[in-house]
Amino acid sequence: MTIGRDLIIQQGATFTLEEHITDVAHHAGYTARMKARGQHASTTTMFAIDSVTNPTEIAWVNHGAHGDIAVTLSATKTAGFAAPWTGVYDIELQETATGIVLRILEGTVYITPEVTR
Repeated sequence: MTIGRDLIIQQGATFTLEEHITDVAHHAGYTARMKARGQHASTTTMFAIDSVTNPTEIAWVNHGAHGDIAVTLSATKTAGFAAPWTGVYDIELQETATGIVLRILEGTVYITPEVTR
């Protein structure tokens, strides 16, 4: 089951998201990935991260019967985002052995502009 959650990312501030996922059982061996786009059909991304190349920005932690997704975007990274901006995002898990993909979070993402810089 995909959880719908809208996100507000403040330009120039550290963004953190931690979500407890209860209906994803026994998913060791998964990588996590997240993308944000202006709209679903857009071919360009605002940002894209994955747990293979960006393990400090996105991580999946398996606890057996459930797991936690953690996203941390540094203030330096968010300072580079265009703002104001509204788009869509999702977060998926991909099993490395089989390629099975599970979408666990999705929604609208808002980037609000920084004033103090």
